[in-house]
Amino acid sequence: MKPSLTYGLATAAVVLATTAFVYAGGACGWKAASRDEAAVYGKGGTCGSATAAECATKCTKGCYCDTSCPGKETAEHGYRVIDTASLKALLASGEPVTVVDARSGKYDDGRRIAGAISLPANASDEAIARALPDKQAKIVTYCSNTKCPASAKLAKRLVALGYTNVHKYPDGIAGWTAAGNPVSTVAAK
Repeated sequence: MKPSLTYGLATAAVVLATTAFVYAGGACGWKAASRDEAAVYGKGGTCGSATAAECATKCTKGCYCDTSCPGKETAEHGYRVIDTASLKALLASGEPVTVVDARSGKYDDGRRIAGAISLPANASDEAIARALPDKQAKIVTYCSNTKCPASAKLAKRLVALGYTNVHKYPDGIAGWTAAGNPVSTVAAK
């Protein structure tokens, strides 16, 4: 006996209704109990948001985001990702923000996004508390470039220490200058 289309659709509806995921839409696709389950049932595509900021607000803990989704790091680590245009606009807006250069040692060439402070990713908790006393302040971390892990390490530490408004600028000083943005120069540490 050949199954009818009605039977097939009804079976599919029952399967969807009894699984542990729901469609989250937008940035993250399927909200699944695990990454494996998301892979089996579908991710819902890549980030469907227009900007990294929009994606980050839609992608929440427990949501599977593929690696092309800027909200992935927010969901997994508690910090947001900011792109070059958004960082430039933020700095021009006059909104209070602390920009933190997470490079240290041989990776610190002395170039800074204007107004940035230097706070290496391996700084002590006490040094972090002295440099960043307000845990609700908007903070943006950056390092050399997209391959440099220092800004992510520092952003994760800040979140773990209770900072609530942390952003990571993954393009780093290389991306900032490649976009034609000015830098200041300080004595490298």
